[in-house]
Amino acid sequence: MKDDALLRDTTKRRIIIRALERLPVMDFQFSWTPTGKMICPSSVAQYFSNRGFTVNLCPTKRKENVVFPGRIPRMIIKEQEEPKADFDVRVAEFLEFVGLLAMDCSTKDDEFLSSYTFSGSTENTSKVTVIKWKGMFTKYLLNRVFRWLETYLLRFPAISWIVLNVEKSSGTPFVDGFSDRTFSIANDSSYAVILAPKKDYIWHQIIPIDKKF
Repeated sequence: MKDDALLRDTTKRRIIIRALERLPVMDFQFSWTPTGKMICPSSVAQYFSNRGFTVNLCPTKRKENVVFPGRIPRMIIKEQEEPKADFDVRVAEFLEFVGLLAMDCSTKDDEFLSSYTFSGSTENTSKVTVIKWKGMFTKYLLNRVFRWLETYLLRFPAISWIVLNVEKSSGTPFVDGFSDRTFSIANDSSYAVILAPKKDYIWHQIIPIDKKF
């Protein structure tokens, strides 16, 4: 809804309105970013409410858990002349460890019920905080979270690393703007970002070979 043609009585606007009028009654989720700091974000809710629609904020669910793995992987850094394929393997192993932490699985080598071992170098840690947040998060909000995490690491440089993992649903647009072939058919538009103090972040994403954007 960033097209200026939708703000005027144009043919494009009339076509969209007619198409919407033919839709059955259903719930919609809208994301709207104000065009200026002086515009209240809730004004879009007032707009629809004045036209007889029931408006609710998109709910989110947040769960925080603290785990005590004892040791965690050191931040991975691409070595000079290291093949990209080898570096990608190390990133995948790093995120595999993070996934175990997120699921509160044991990562200790001497754990009887687990045969998992991490092949990379590790360091001691007192605890790891895992925050799971479920809801509708736009690219604008995720960008703000990413910038906030960067600032947080500058304030607390003793933190080894932070991982931002985004899992999208099958109906989530891959990019803003609903053009052809921008909807994911699985979770192929999910990604993870690894951040560390005074180091370049690492972006990890897997896209199927037959998926074209």
